[in-house]
This record gives sequence, structure tokens and C-alpha cells, in this order.
Amino acid sequence: MTTVYVFDGLSLHKLTTEGGFPQLNPESATSLPPGSFVACSGIGEFYVVEKDSQKVLRLYRQSLTCGEWTLPGPVHQLFVHMHKVYCRGDDCVYVFDPLCADVETLWLGHKVTEVEAACHGFVFVDDKKELYAFHFNQGTRKVDLKGHVTKLLGRYNHSVAVLIDDAKVVFVNEKGDTRDDFILEITVPFVVLEGDALVTFSKECGLSFRTNDSCVALEGFSNKDVQLLVAPSAQCADTCSICFCEFEGEGGITLDCGHPFHRECIAEFSSRANSFIEKGEHIVFTYSVCPSGCGSHIRHAAAPLSTYMNRLYREIHEDAMRLLREVPGKAVEDLLYYVCSRCGKPFFGGERWCSRSLNGEPPKKPCELICSNCNNDFVCPTHGHHFVLYKCRYCCNPATRFSFGNRHMCEDCHGQWENVEPDPGSCRGAEECCLPAGHPTGGSYPIGCMLCMCFDKMSNKLFYPEQRS
Repeated sequence: MTTVYVFDGLSLHKLTTEGGFPQLNPESATSLPPGSFVACSGIGEFYVVEKDSQKVLRLYRQSLTCGEWTLPGPVHQLFVHMHKVYCRGDDCVYVFDPLCADVETLWLGHKVTEVEAACHGFVFVDDKKELYAFHFNQGTRKVDLKGHVTKLLGRYNHSVAVLIDDAKVVFVNEKGDTRDDFILEITVPFVVLEGDALVTFSKECGLSFRTNDSCVALEGFSNKDVQLLVAPSAQCADTCSICFCEFEGEGGITLDCGHPFHRECIAEFSSRANSFIEKGEHIVFTYSVCPSGCGSHIRHAAAPLSTYMNRLYREIHEDAMRLLREVPGKAVEDLLYYVCSRCGKPFFGGERWCSRSLNGEPPKKPCELICSNCNNDFVCPTHGHHFVLYKCRYCCNPATRFSFGNRHMCEDCHGQWENVEPDPGSCRGAEECCLPAGHPTGGSYPIGCMLCMCFDKMSNKLFYPEQRS
């Protein structure tokens, strides 16, 4: 069962479980400076910021000071998440990495009054009682709620329990998603022990141990302000997840997901993150996520390309969600994106099954990858780049498909890719060709704007409209 400590402003008390219920062990009391901010990083291990020196972070083990570090600004709250120490400042959060003693400042742009860890970020409340979610890779997002935030109660099922209007509990994750279908009939701060077993605290009733069918009061803490601290169930690994060698000195770093690496190992690994650009291939994030396999995107100064790759990921995800609203039944993973050789931005370049049909993509140069906004072959004076109709790369039909980032194809030619790339054919002649006589053959070119062009319903042929002034 999870180890819980209770800090009453003077001493830390360990909760022990005897007979199935937690009890306070009076012999486990550990004295700390009065009014300190405390976070537990392991059994018997605590990070402390004293009231009289709010810029100094200290590590205590068995009441002994084992380390001391100076932070950039004053601290008003501490918590440990993914083997890092998060320190709430005035309008930011300082992130201390014990493995290398580095301090990162996450500027939030709001005066923060409360903060609670979520799965891949945290949730915080500002001085206007507005709620925000912070994702390590996606930044800050305001959470719109029906009601006013009373307080953050604690973490439950990878989300943060938020008390609204002193009555309703809403759960919010680091992306700002909300849900209220969790069954949690409490309105006071809590920590989770195991399953649905909780330890709760209120100044009126003190500490209580709650399960689905029982509630047992723990004596000794009524009419006091206390902090509930949870010891992490797993300790940080002492070897690099890439080379499997132990860390020496301060040569290691901890990623947001909690996995440790040598600084040189993660730098070398992530240096290959944008190799797809040189090959003219679709964007992949193989070297942009944690090598341990957890799927978390790398975000660290030791990996300089992580900032660029995270920006690509955000832009791709935003555009993919827009496309998926128009074409239901697909997922983000079904869409391929490429980097435009002119503007450097990602653009949609086809579906993933096209790339798999020939066990890879046809070779192409990076300079051939151009997004519609940068392609000036044809620009409609009324509708711009958005509704340009292209000739099929292999025949005279209008293209209805776009694949591999640079190939416009009709349905017939697109279907042939399951076996082999089609050969460019010659024009079928005026009787069958729907394009104007003497049009170029071989390759794709813009026919015109789909919204401005006309369709002859009798012959089902495309033709250019008359010149307009």
C-alpha cells in the first residue's frame, strides 16, 4: 500500500497500516522547520523549502540535511512528480532535476495560487480563481467550467479533482479535458492509497480513512492545517535507459516522463529526429519520443531538436483533427505529413496505407515537397490555393487523390499502386480525354480552380470557363 506522511507544520508523521486500516505511528515523527513547504520523494526522504528562506531547496533524509540548492525565486508549494521536484513560484513553476541539479523555469503567465500534478503536466489555479491545464509539450490551456473553482483536492486516476462552487467535483487532465463521471463523493483534500482507498483531511473533522463502504476517523489532527504527502511507489532508476550504464556525478538528466538518461546519450539519440527531411520522407517521431518506450515526447535542453519536433507535432495534430472532422472513420495515425521545402511547415501528403502498399515510398527529392500555400503554379484570384484541381500524374483524368507528398492521382491510377507504380500514359484523344486539346502529358499540373470551373453535364467533360473581366 502507498506510504503517506502527514505534516502538521512542525513534524512529519508516517501512516502505517495495521489490521487493514492506516494508523499514525508516533515513533515515526520527524521534526522540520515550522511552516515549511514539504514534498516527499521516497520513504524517509523529503524536499523542504523553509518559510524564512523561500529560495533555498533542501533535501532531508532521516532528519539530516543531505543537499541544498538555490532556486531563481521564492517558492510557495512543492510536489514531486516523475522523479522531479516542482516548486510553485509567483507566476511560474521551477522544476528541479535531482539527477543533474538543473532548474528549469516554466513561465505560466498567470499568478499561480494552487497547482497539482497530472499525468504529463499539471493543473493550476490563478489569483482570479480561473483554472488552467499545462501540458509539457502543448503548453497552457484555459479550462472552461460551469462555476467557480473552490480548490484543487488531489490527483485521482491520472486527473486532478477540482472542487467547483463548494459542491461539485470535476476531473481535469493536463490537456484541459474534463469529465465528471468518476464516483468521488468527497469535497475535501485527499490522497489515494490503493484502489479506491483514500485518506482525506478537513480542518473540522481531521484525518479520515475512506473506502467505498466505510469511513474511519484518525485522531489527533482536528483544528489543524496539515499537508498530506505521498511517497512515490517507484524510485528513479540508477542506470541510463540507452547505454544501461550507471550515472556518475551530475551527468544524467530526467525527462518529463521520469526516465533517466545520460546527457550525451539522449543528445545523440535525438539528433536523428529530423533525418526524414533529408530523405524526402513523411514526418516520423521515432527519435522524438522517449527511448524507453513510454511514448512521451522528449522535451529537454539536452535535445535541441525537441523544440522543433514538438512544434511539428502540435501543428500536425491540429491540422489532422480538422481533416478528421471532414472525413470520419480515420485516425491521426492514418494521415501522413511532410515538411514543405520552402516554408518549413508540415502539410498533409496522403494516407498511410499508400506508403505501405509498396513497403515504402517512391524516391523523391526534398525540394519536390511543396505545400499548397507555397505552390504558385496556379493561384485562383478568388479562392487562392485551396481548391486547385490537378491532372493525374499518370493519365488525363482529373486527380482525386494526393499521396507521398507530391503525387496527384486519379482513382484508377491510385488503385494500381497496390502492385506497382503506374506508367505515365499518352493522351487518349479528343473523344475520351476530358482536358483541352494539346494539353501537356506526363506529370501533374494544375487544371484550374474547382469552384470556378464548369462541368458539361451532357459529355461529363471538364473545360475552362470563358475569360472573365
